[in-house]
Formats: sequence, C-alpha cells, structure tokens
Amino acid sequence: MNEVNKFKLLEMVLEKYDEKMDADYRIKEQNELIALFLKEPDASSSYYQKHMNRIVERDISKNELFIMKRFLWLNCKYFTNMFIQDVKILTHYLFTFYNENVTYYEKIISKMNDLNKITDTKNIYKNYNALVYRAALCLFFSNDVFNGLKNKHVIKCCSGSYARFFLEDLTELIANHLEIKTKKKQKTHFVDVIKESLEQIEQLKGPHKKRDDYVASLEFQLETIKSNFEQIRHLYEEQSKTLEDYKKTLEDNPVITFFKQFNSSRHGNVLDQISFTEHKIRELEKSGFVFKDEIRSLPLLIKQLAKFLKSMGIAPIKQLNETYWVKVDDIEFFEYEGEPFYSEDEEKEVIVISEGWTYKGKVIANPKVREV
Repeated sequence: MNEVNKFKLLEMVLEKYDEKMDADYRIKEQNELIALFLKEPDASSSYYQKHMNRIVERDISKNELFIMKRFLWLNCKYFTNMFIQDVKILTHYLFTFYNENVTYYEKIISKMNDLNKITDTKNIYKNYNALVYRAALCLFFSNDVFNGLKNKHVIKCCSGSYARFFLEDLTELIANHLEIKTKKKQKTHFVDVIKESLEQIEQLKGPHKKRDDYVASLEFQLETIKSNFEQIRHLYEEQSKTLEDYKKTLEDNPVITFFKQFNSSRHGNVLDQISFTEHKIRELEKSGFVFKDEIRSLPLLIKQLAKFLKSMGIAPIKQLNETYWVKVDDIEFFEYEGEPFYSEDEEKEVIVISEGWTYKGKVIANPKVREV
C-alpha cells in the first residue's frame, strides 16, 4: 500500500466523521489542552494558560483552566504518568500498524480491550479509556507526515465516544487493505458476499470498469453502517451508566448543597464560625480560664456540635492559623486575600483564616488564606 493510498484511507475516515460531529468548542478546547499537555507535561499553569489563549483565541482564566485540567484528570501526577505511558504505547502501535507492520493489529486490539476493562472495573477511571483515545488521536495526527491531510480539524472535535469509534474504524480499514482477516470480519460474511456479487457484475460490465474501486467504496459504506450501529449501542450503554451514576449522585447532592449553604457568606459561614469558636474555647481552657455558670453549657454545646459534624463526614482541609509559602500556581486550591503575584517565581507567606471543608471527600468549601 503506497503513501497515497494510505493517505486516502485516513481522509476517508476523517470525511466520515466530519459529517457526524458537532463543533462543540468545549471538546475542541479540551483536546487542544490534551495536545499541549502531551508536548509539555511538566509545564506550569501559566504556560498552559498563555498558549491556550493563543490557540483558542480567547482569554481563559486561571480558574477556568484549573477546572478544565481537573475534568481531564491532568492535575493528578499518578494519573498523568499512567495516562502518558498508555497514550504513547497506543500511538506507537497505531503508527507502526499504519506503516504496514501487520503484527501490530492484534496489539492495538489487545491494548484497547485492556483500556476498556480498566474503565469497566474501576469507577474512578470511568472515563479513562476515552481520554486515552482522544489523546492518542491527537498525538498520532500531530506527526509531520500528516500535514497535508484534508479535514484534519476533525481530530480536535472528537469526544471520548467518537475517538473510540474513530480508532476502531481506522484500524479495521487499514487491516482490510492489508488483507488481514479481522475479528469483525469473522462475525459476518456480508463484505465477502458483496465482493463476490460485485465481481460478477463487473464481469458483465466489461474490463473498462474498475472493480476494486467499487468494492472498496461499498466495503467502506458497509463498515460505516456497521459502525453506526456499534456507536448507537455504545452510546446507549454509556448513557445507561451515566444515568446510574447520576441517580447515585442525586442521593448526596441535597446534603452537599445543604453544607455549602451552611458555610456560605450569605448564611454567616457557620462551619467556619463553629470551628473558630471551638478553637478559641480550647485556647481559653488551656490558659485556665473558667466560664461563668450562666454560659458554662455553651462551650460544651459547641464541642458537641463540632463532634456531630465530624461524624456526618465533615472534615477540614487545612489547619486554622497554619502558615505556608506559596507561589501563584499553589493558590489555585485556595481563596486568596492579598496583593497580586507579579511573576511565577514570586513567593508569599500566607496564613490559613478558614480551613476549607470536605463532605465525605468532596470539597464543599476551599480553604481561605491571607497574605501575612
């Protein structure tokens, strides 16, 4: 298979998906961030922000970038190490297979099956395979040999589901042209039946017709129809899982909402006030202070209330009055009060004025710090 034919294969798949996909700016921006991250995985947030603003031609705030990274799991070092390794492996397999090493077909299928198993068995990685597929496509098509491809913009529009189908279609199409008998072909003999029928038709039409072009075109249409059915099935399964997750989330949402409101400034930051008061009571007791009889029950009530909140799953993130030296990248996780940072290397000492709170591991209020 020469270079022109290989390019034609890629363009066929790109054209197919160009007709399907909506230009959702959020998906495009996420894929741009994934591609940027793969180039510079250890860069600072300021670096990503600067380059993303240039690429997407709009101003992305530091907080918006942080939320995007958190959604894509790019702010978790353990996750990103595994993620980069899997992306590089899958991309290497795909590129080697594209260059006609037929032994890599089974490796691609095996790798994708392994990724799907991770997603199916570990809820924490429920979107992991989708992220790997999106990233692998970005990395694969970033190779200079594909600079002349038409509809290359499609790659940046691929959501997780479409990325998976795209990889499957591309792999099967390359396998078909390399005359590898794939597992998909073993499931149905439709392609073989159509090939035989077309051969008979072409014999009647005469030698001036290019039978191979007809066969290739019809094969591709058939694979497209089969892929559409697969997409519907996978999307149905994904939506069913999403619905189950949503139902489970709904059970906790009212409680989370309650505690967020409980500690909102509108309602007086009650969690902060309870913690602050308990802290002061303990300091007074250590100093030997004795409360008057009229209010002696009040300290006990505050302690019991704090204990009750702890038993409900409310836990502080930081310790009150604790001090830190922080840089601009560190304050993504805090509500910061103080003078602005003027460079990435500038450090400021801050003190915790509100611990921040979690409910059963979910953040309901970020810690507040103030410049010393």
